[in-house]
Amino acid sequence: MLLANAFNAEESSLVLHEGKVRKFENSHEQYLPFLTLQNRQAYENPSRSDELFSEFRNKKIIEQAKADYNFFGDIAYNYSPFVRSISKFFPEAKLVFLYRDCKEFVLSSASVRGDDRAPVGWPPLEKPLTRIEKFISLGRLQPKKDSEYFHIWDKWDHLEKNIWLWNETNSLILEQLKEIKNDVFYLSYEEFIKDIPENYKKLREFIGYKGKINSKIQSLLEKKINRRNHSEREKVSSWSDRHESFMQKTCSRTRFVLGYNRK
Repeated sequence: MLLANAFNAEESSLVLHEGKVRKFENSHEQYLPFLTLQNRQAYENPSRSDELFSEFRNKKIIEQAKADYNFFGDIAYNYSPFVRSISKFFPEAKLVFLYRDCKEFVLSSASVRGDDRAPVGWPPLEKPLTRIEKFISLGRLQPKKDSEYFHIWDKWDHLEKNIWLWNETNSLILEQLKEIKNDVFYLSYEEFIKDIPENYKKLREFIGYKGKINSKIQSLLEKKINRRNHSEREKVSSWSDRHESFMQKTCSRTRFVLGYNRK
């Protein structure tokens, strides 16, 4: 959300978050449709990804946006099954792959209590869910019927499910990125937050923005947008040796590729 806000404040630029215009954490115009349900449909049936992408990311609408603005983009978690489709329909598009290490993702991917306005991961099993949370869960990835994990999925707690989700999402993206020719900027969340202004400068240069960073963007980069507070986050103490072992077993290869498991 921070990047969507910042890019959208650049000159002649429209950059969305989950298809909508964001002003801080607040939702405004829904410029492109949600991809919530289509996320899971494309994952379970990859042969439909082009069809779903072309319907819900209508090329005419995007081409019109590109005619109205010098820069147009969308930031969304639900693009993970659609990387090939993005490249096919927009071979000139520049892609930013912003990723985060597994444990931090898992411990902050879903609110453990209260309404979650931006749920990414699976919530605790006992947590009462709002209508929005229930809807998003319909499109969230889980093991396919032919997966070795399909029959044990219901035996996992939400931390194990989100460990699996982290690995499946990132390995899915990495697999597709190897097959496309678009320019891709790889950036870890951990590296990004070490020096947000400097890393934002590198991102905007990659995308092609010119000139100096304006004062509105400089102010935005200092704000905490969409960060969970301690009461919403999972407690680190709930992370057991069992979860650590499960993460190493499930995610070691993907973590290594992303630079996390290297000595």
